[in-house]
Amino acid sequence: MYNIFEVCYACLLLYYFGRLLTHKRSAFVLLGLGIAFVLSSILIFIVSKGVFFGQISSYVTITGAFLLLIGISFYLIELLQGKLSLKGQKKFPVFVVVGVGISYLASLPFLIYSSYYFNDSDKEFVDLYVRALQIINIIVYLIIINGLIVCLSKKNTY
Repeated sequence: MYNIFEVCYACLLLYYFGRLLTHKRSAFVLLGLGIAFVLSSILIFIVSKGVFFGQISSYVTITGAFLLLIGISFYLIELLQGKLSLKGQKKFPVFVVVGVGISYLASLPFLIYSSYYFNDSDKEFVDLYVRALQIINIIVYLIIINGLIVCLSKKNTY
């Protein structure tokens, strides 16, 4: 079930970032990447029969993370080029982009190496992995909560 969640989560975030973009070509690229990601994930699940029910697919996790980082970079490039509003730092999508970006950038190395080290004999890596994910989640949720507080204190910031 987590594999389906990961595909849906990545696609919804790609759609969200695509809707934030003003440049239609970038939004179209994100849409195409999202469709290719869904189709390739389905193909991976069909070809690798044990992956869908037995374990978390590393292809879905790593590819989804890179696609989200591409979407985040498109949004930040438009923000830096000034195509979005000049008061962009006080809008809620900026906080979401920063939170999701930190989450995926910080947890991606652990997700890559977890297939090699995540077993019962290596308790140190498991403890490090769990502690790192807890710290990453705390930081991301603090960023998003801070964004809600800042944006709700001002009107028309969505």
